[in-house]
Amino acid sequence: YAVFRRENIGSPAFNLSNLTRLTFGSSQQSEIVSENSQATFIKQYTTSSNNPLNIQSDFTRIFGSPTSSHSSRQIAAFDYTEGASLYFLGNKKFQTCGVGVTVYGKQFITGDLDVDGHTELDNVNVAGVVTATTLKGALEATSGSFTSTIDTVGINASGEINLDNNP
Repeated sequence: YAVFRRENIGSPAFNLSNLTRLTFGSSQQSEIVSENSQATFIKQYTTSSNNPLNIQSDFTRIFGSPTSSHSSRQIAAFDYTEGASLYFLGNKKFQTCGVGVTVYGKQFITGDLDVDGHTELDNVNVAGVVTATTLKGALEATSGSFTSTIDTVGINASGEINLDNNP
């Protein structure tokens, strides 16, 4: 059931009880549903591929619950001048920009990382196998093996160097 209430002349409200829905369109393809006291859903049904749910705004923000201390905690922001930002516990973690994206904090990547083009990586720690076609600059290692030729300008070493032409 629905009730229009006017407790305060400055803030009238239209209340829908739990387990009710507000539908839109002649075929009821869109609805806002309060299915229980835990969740409210905005649903968009389709029978074809041309029934999108559009939200239009130059500045769209998603915040935590208004009934808890999370009300000021931003979850996502979509801004026509700043791009899209995603937050975790109120801290920005991902930001789109005109040239790509910025990721804040540590990145945990499962699976392969394929990088094309020029890439600058600082403080890289690799456990496992590294495949490289060209190494430039200083190369420091505790152990290694090479399956191809090595061209050097000079070798400076402290300790033992073994150069063996036998397989």
